[in-house]
Amino acid sequence: ASAVVALAATGVCAGLLWWSYFDRAQGALEHRIEALDGAERGRFARDAYTYLHAPIVAGVILVAVALEDMALHPDEPTALAFRMILIGGIALFFGGIVAAVHRAYRFVPKERLVATAVLAGVLSAAADVDGVWLIVALDVVLIGALVFEHLRIEVHPTSPTDPPIHTEQEAATDADHDR
Repeated sequence: ASAVVALAATGVCAGLLWWSYFDRAQGALEHRIEALDGAERGRFARDAYTYLHAPIVAGVILVAVALEDMALHPDEPTALAFRMILIGGIALFFGGIVAAVHRAYRFVPKERLVATAVLAGVLSAAADVDGVWLIVALDVVLIGALVFEHLRIEVHPTSPTDPPIHTEQEAATDADHDR
């Protein structure tokens, strides 16, 4: 049963990482690059899509390495090395997204930094916790961060510096204009 829960929680984690990039960051970065012209557009593309995507990709790889170990040994405490790999992966993934959004808008999505800090604390102290529960804890923290970010942006927008939201309706309107 714990193997099934670990695999399901690993799948949820993959979905959450996808959501955290493609639902928010990608649209905001695309919106920014479309607003730029000439050399500034080129510099932004270089920074955001080359330099700042390298840690995002590296983070995904490290998270996958750690999750594989946890999913293969769901009833055993996860070794410190794999817990640190997971912390590093999340830090690189969220750090790259935070840096790219900051490069685009001079705004820091704090929910992602808080999630990284919470996970670092939990994973550092979880020497006796089975892998399956660490994956579930990871999912809970990621869901929390993404829900708080959603509420800040969609429900209670308070900052004029928040990155713009590119909704599906706006995307459809843009597609109609491109025809």
